[in-house]
Amino acid sequence: MDCPNCQMPVKRGSLCTNCGTDYVLNKKLLKLSDILYNKGLAEAKAGSFSYAIESLSKSVTYNKKNIMAQNLLGVVLFECGRVTEALKHWIISSSLSKGNNAAKLYIDSVQQNTDTFERYAQAIEHYNNALAYLKQRNEDMALIQVKKALDLNPVFIDALNLLSLCFIVLKDKEQAFVSVERVLSLDANNQVALNYYKILSPPKGRADSQRREGRVSQTGKPQPSITASPFLYTKAKPKFSMFHLASVLLFFVGVICTFAYFSVVVIPPMMEEIKAQNADLTVQVENLTSDNQTLKENLDTATKDYTSDIENLKNEKAELEGKLLVEQNAQRVNTASTQMNSNNLEGAADTLFTVDESVLPADVREIYDAMVFSSVYPVVASDLYQRGVAQYNLNEYTEAKRLFEKANQYSAAGSQSKPGIIYHLGLIAQAQGENEAAIAYFSDVVDNYPDFTNISGASTALAQLTQG
Repeated sequence: MDCPNCQMPVKRGSLCTNCGTDYVLNKKLLKLSDILYNKGLAEAKAGSFSYAIESLSKSVTYNKKNIMAQNLLGVVLFECGRVTEALKHWIISSSLSKGNNAAKLYIDSVQQNTDTFERYAQAIEHYNNALAYLKQRNEDMALIQVKKALDLNPVFIDALNLLSLCFIVLKDKEQAFVSVERVLSLDANNQVALNYYKILSPPKGRADSQRREGRVSQTGKPQPSITASPFLYTKAKPKFSMFHLASVLLFFVGVICTFAYFSVVVIPPMMEEIKAQNADLTVQVENLTSDNQTLKENLDTATKDYTSDIENLKNEKAELEGKLLVEQNAQRVNTASTQMNSNNLEGAADTLFTVDESVLPADVREIYDAMVFSSVYPVVASDLYQRGVAQYNLNEYTEAKRLFEKANQYSAAGSQSKPGIIYHLGLIAQAQGENEAAIAYFSDVVDNYPDFTNISGASTALAQLTQG
């Protein structure tokens, strides 16, 4: 059997003698990673994204090279609105397998939809602002910021949980329920949303206990605890009696008892419940702050890794393009050499004209220079010049001009045919009424080739064109 780490054969025992990997343990970890991947896949299909993220995170922990787990974890995180964490796992996957890997498609999709990525980044920024406002006890501003985040990314589950918390703090249970149910519709087992649901749901049997205590009627309306008898008035001045005194005392005793009952029995549990809820909310805010810090760190790490990968890819691309350019130009020199050996000198010259000599290796550059300066360019330039003169004498100016221009690009500045080529191009331009071009050609001959055999013709033509 081969070691899964270094691919060297394991001869005996469970330890690889080459790299020291425990083959048996490694095999169990790989199997466990596959089991967790299958579990995460089932949970993702069932809509339990929180459990899926937990299972898939463990899967890639046990086997970082589990490409399918890396990709699926990225997809689930993306569905939860955690785009930067998704990118991190896709980048890891693409770096581990550069072949037919779906992660490359996911990354390309994000790169092509830069507007979407920008919206998600802004959503995270608004989410962070909402957390800051909530810690400052500014619930209204926090609500505005988290709503902006959800406008940009409606499936941002962390933002939806924060929206629920804002409504709970503002005592808007109806809206909080809507937000919690929205989270649970996206992630059926989201623990934060389930905790909020417990806070918002009234304890069972609470109404029945109130009825037993005599504080709620069958219609649900509150009933008075003490019923005092009204005073009776007559036209005559009422006489003070013990009955009236007993009624008054009974009334005040009832008030005192009611106050004592609420102070001892009703109010303390209510205060304890409120304190517990406040403690839970404080813990939730602290947890969200911690999660936000982790999210920010993951974002920074993913951004750095992504930027580094892009730079590496750019460098690799530039290096490959450089090698390809050298190879292409060296191949053109080889092609030109073959054409020259086949006596196709004009074809060889045309091929050499497309070569970028600056990228050629030293040995290939020597072959290129020999053909350009001795064996190909000078011969082709002279032949094209002679053919051009023949066509000019037949008044075939169009073909003659083509041949002279081609001869001009292959002739060196010091070659014998150079001034004749330029002179004939001037004559053709003059004959075709292109006086500015003709003046340029004749001026070039007069200024740079004073030893030209027909320098007088060039000077006369130049004088006629400039004076006329």
